[in-house]
Amino acid sequence: MPQTSRDKKPSVPGITCPRQGKGVVSSSPLSSPSRGSYFPELREGYKEATGIIRNLEMEKPTDTQELKRNDSGFSSASSADFVQEEESAMKEREKEQTEKNLKELSKLAKLFDKQGLEFSDAQPKKSEIPPRVEVPLSVQLREEKKEPEVIMRLEDGAMPITLDTALALRKLLFGTGNYTFSIEWKRTRFTFRDVKSNFPYGLFMEKHGSRGMTMCVQAYILKHLLYRDSCLLQEKASNLIVDRFNMGFFEDERQDALMRALADILWKAGEGKFAAVTIVGEKLCLSPSPQLRFDGYTEKILIYEFTEFEALLKFLRKHQDQFQGDFSPGGILMVYSAMLSRTFQKLVLDMDEHKTPTILTPAEGCTAALINLFLTGRAVSYLFNGKVVYDKKRKPLPYPLMGQKERAELGFLFWDKAEFEVQDKTEVGSMLKTPKLPIWLTCVNDVYGVLFSTMPELLSHWRKEHRFSLFYFTGQAIQSEGTKLTIDNRSGRNDTDGDDEEQKIPSLERCILTKWPDAVVNWNGTSPFV
Repeated sequence: MPQTSRDKKPSVPGITCPRQGKGVVSSSPLSSPSRGSYFPELREGYKEATGIIRNLEMEKPTDTQELKRNDSGFSSASSADFVQEEESAMKEREKEQTEKNLKELSKLAKLFDKQGLEFSDAQPKKSEIPPRVEVPLSVQLREEKKEPEVIMRLEDGAMPITLDTALALRKLLFGTGNYTFSIEWKRTRFTFRDVKSNFPYGLFMEKHGSRGMTMCVQAYILKHLLYRDSCLLQEKASNLIVDRFNMGFFEDERQDALMRALADILWKAGEGKFAAVTIVGEKLCLSPSPQLRFDGYTEKILIYEFTEFEALLKFLRKHQDQFQGDFSPGGILMVYSAMLSRTFQKLVLDMDEHKTPTILTPAEGCTAALINLFLTGRAVSYLFNGKVVYDKKRKPLPYPLMGQKERAELGFLFWDKAEFEVQDKTEVGSMLKTPKLPIWLTCVNDVYGVLFSTMPELLSHWRKEHRFSLFYFTGQAIQSEGTKLTIDNRSGRNDTDGDDEEQKIPSLERCILTKWPDAVVNWNGTSPFV
């Protein structure tokens, strides 16, 4: 009997049963749908298989069917029944095979969807993913987190540092998490000179960028040593020394003054309501991350928070070795503590990211933001008063420049010979030039020092400024003796020799003239060294 079109087994182009090992698409990159040319065949095979199933379901077998055989020419009822059963069985097998092929096509369709392809046209989906933009740290810190961060605390209330906190500290300091403090910064700690020296109140100073920060702490130490009722410092020639009978008491006093100085700085950074202190723990608090380079200290930081000044002071006294020990990174811990006390959000609002994008300079020196943070509690990038919205030509600035808001407790004076003939000079406002107490941090040709008076009421009335004395301390090795300067504002200066005479004025004296323009400065026999 000849084989009709209905007797032929339907074929699905491009599809073979998985058992046969042909036509199965692999998920490996080399057999990716985008590399093959069989997508149109799969589409047609899918349509044909669906149509065959529909036709088979719609067809109904007839009650009687004659089987014609060309070789004999007779018909038989029994043979017809047998042939009908065979045809029905064949149709069922064909339907089952087609359903299997359809299932394989469905699996392939799901695979294509996972790889981002349209099965309908076998073309890759056009992904409209916007390009990745690096969000500035300032924007990240300004945004409020929708979900509050889960804070883990130890039994004593300490919070182990998190990766986000460590990255924020590093990026605000250096701009990246993969840069660490230099060895000089790691050696910076707050240790006093010999009590028998000419500077028993002075701290040792490193010859690098941390000197500005250490001098800020030195200024606060002098505040607590000089202006108390039982001050043990006595003026002798140009020095402030301690009587040998009081040296033991003075060692305790200066130690207490240091702890109070650190507490003052942190409490002021927290606006008198909050402070944070960082110390180095014994165990790692962070897992290694490609975003953060370990330095031996940051990954072990424990953070303590305080809402009362006395509790803060008590804690600092208990952990004074963290800031003074022989191998302690006291300077780094103090910078971290001041930043956390101010909080990241307020630091970003304080700083001008165009002038000081980071708190430290590329050479790891102190920026104006860090000096202001330690002196005033606000990390603003400028030293002038108030807010500036116009330039010197009275044209509006693209954004306002934020300076000092209120009169500082301790002052700041600046002079740099590189700006001698420059019109756009660094401007220091009266908020810093005339502080509440007569102690000034000075920066003269990038050399930090402290000018101070032993009379706390010096700036209380202008008459007291007619004639007075100031002591100067730099911590440099070249300063072996104390420096006492006498400032006389009564007669005024008599600079009549022109530019040649003006060039001979020492830089420190020029710095003093930014505060008292008509003052006559007497060095009292000391050779000008700054």
